[in-house]
Amino acid sequence: MENKNLQCEISKYTDEIALLRRERDTLLQIVNRIAGIIIESDIANIKIIDGLNIEKGLKHFANDKEWYLRILRSYTASTRTKLALLEIPYTENPQQYQTTVHGVKGASLGIFADEIGLYAKKLEKAADEGDVEYINKNNPVFLDTAYKFITGLENFFIRLDSKIEKSKKDKPDKALLTKLLAACRIYDMVEIEAAMTEIAKHQYEADDGLVLWLKKNVEEMNYEKIEEKLLADFEN
Repeated sequence: MENKNLQCEISKYTDEIALLRRERDTLLQIVNRIAGIIIESDIANIKIIDGLNIEKGLKHFANDKEWYLRILRSYTASTRTKLALLEIPYTENPQQYQTTVHGVKGASLGIFADEIGLYAKKLEKAADEGDVEYINKNNPVFLDTAYKFITGLENFFIRLDSKIEKSKKDKPDKALLTKLLAACRIYDMVEIEAAMTEIAKHQYEADDGLVLWLKKNVEEMNYEKIEEKLLADFEN
């Protein structure tokens, strides 16, 4: 009899779980449909940004618009900091210039920002050859073009984020902060951006400015500083 009662209980809970899953799936479909409409709308807007081959980008990322946008967001956050390093004259630190322009080249070609990537490739070649004259002549034009491109992406994401209504919370979830900490430890920029995107979905009322601080330091790629602060906060 006990066995039979237990089976009945299990069956009842199984049915309830199945119902909850169906309700959850329905809700997810609605949320994804709304998000899809926003993404579709803004994907159309992003096409006007000069220098970005979004058709190639979407094809490369299996037409996964959300993932492609995540990659673009990560690129946007990290590249402005790299461009600031390229303002330092090549002759002051040739190794830093060479490493930085190589990073900009790879990241830009990776998102199919072909103009920026190919320009950076030429500057990298000049740096390898120690062609100071070419760098001095072309670096300012490159930086002007690249900054305009990054500003266009930043404005795009400002518009995109403004369409998403944020729920209010006291502080960021510890699980998300732990995810961010783990990503910072291994310098995984995609996962760092993914964690920050999740954190930024909410408006915080008692975080003592933590989220704004994190956003600023992620943009500046101060990953060790973020790790130190989060570890200290976890201990308190």
